[in-house]
Amino acid sequence: MGELYMRTIRLPEFLRELPPPLGYQGIRIEESKLNKIIFCLNIKDHLGRVYYPEVMWTIFHSIAGMNDEKVLSCDQIANILKIVKNKYKGLGKKVNLDTLCGNKYYRKELTAIKYIQAMKILSKWRLFKTTKIKNKGEQKGDPTPDKKAIKAATPSSPEEKDSKRANQHVDKKFGREQEN
Repeated sequence: MGELYMRTIRLPEFLRELPPPLGYQGIRIEESKLNKIIFCLNIKDHLGRVYYPEVMWTIFHSIAGMNDEKVLSCDQIANILKIVKNKYKGLGKKVNLDTLCGNKYYRKELTAIKYIQAMKILSKWRLFKTTKIKNKGEQKGDPTPDKKAIKAATPSSPEEKDSKRANQHVDKKFGREQEN
């Protein structure tokens, strides 16, 4: 069985590879428009990862729409929701259609688009910081700038370092114990 979680940073690429009508494979879409779509999907982030069933259910709901109250309260939808809860334990016991379909607005919680944008800001900041350190070393007349400072500003694996730091920040913010 495959992994049910996907790295949040990979979500835009996933949507570009997903065939229509669910995704945008073969369709040129600007990054800003794709970010707006991800914002509107309102997918919850789970410490730098998104839960695949939540992603697919949210995308399907955005297309199929199920806004009719009779459809939402019918036995078939209730049965489907029970099956989904049992099959995908990562959704939690209190999941309902509003949370599963992205209808609940996660104001204080981390969503996929917040995480993606935070990682972009962090990588740009690191690039700026690295450039600044290199320029500072060149101004002093030192052809080899402070290697420790550059190493600290430049991650060995950007995704790995970004994810680890973001997870530590989220854990600290929500008072969770950190896994080592």
